[in-house]
Amino acid sequence: MGILNRISTILKANLNDVLDRAENPEVMLDQYIRDLENAVSEAREELINSMADEKRLAAKLEERNRQVRMWQANAEQAVQLGKDEAAKSALRAVRAYQEEAQAVSATWQEQKDKVAELQGQYELVEKKLASVNSERDSLLARYTTTRVKEKVTTAKVKVDKAKVAIKGVERMKERMETEAARAEAREEMASMSSAVQDAEKLQAELDIEARLAELKAKLAAK
Repeated sequence: MGILNRISTILKANLNDVLDRAENPEVMLDQYIRDLENAVSEAREELINSMADEKRLAAKLEERNRQVRMWQANAEQAVQLGKDEAAKSALRAVRAYQEEAQAVSATWQEQKDKVAELQGQYELVEKKLASVNSERDSLLARYTTTRVKEKVTTAKVKVDKAKVAIKGVERMKERMETEAARAEAREEMASMSSAVQDAEKLQAELDIEARLAELKAKLAAK
């Protein structure tokens, strides 16, 4: 990947997203800073090399233009001296150096544009590095605070769910206790009914025994 593409990727990185995806945000942030430092260093070297190439091309262009001026002067001098062949030879040199100058000029312009682009990217990534370095601690603190709030919110949700579950258990417990009490009451009622029936039977037997005794007494009197 070219340095411009690497710098562009780093500049587009969203630090909040980087921290969100990281298992260890502090390690990830420090790695990001190291990547920025490396990018700055590489951009500086490439910028220096590109500027050197641009200066060499500028010097080469100036040399070609100097040759054009020199051979143009030679051609003019030859014409003044009536040396047509020498003038033609000088004009051929003028044309050759002009063509070279045009080619070098195009290459030089491309190199100037590259230097300008690199300069802009270098300044941006340098500012990004300075900004991240100055904000490192606050970024981590803000991230930590955000995560703590999220954990508190999550815990509160879990507690609320637990409370709902506890209320549900309590309702079920109350319902089962109520059903158990009703069953016990039904058993007690059934036991009471049985005792009453037994008492009624006993009373009936006693009545029969009393009548029998009364009947025996009456018969004995006769």
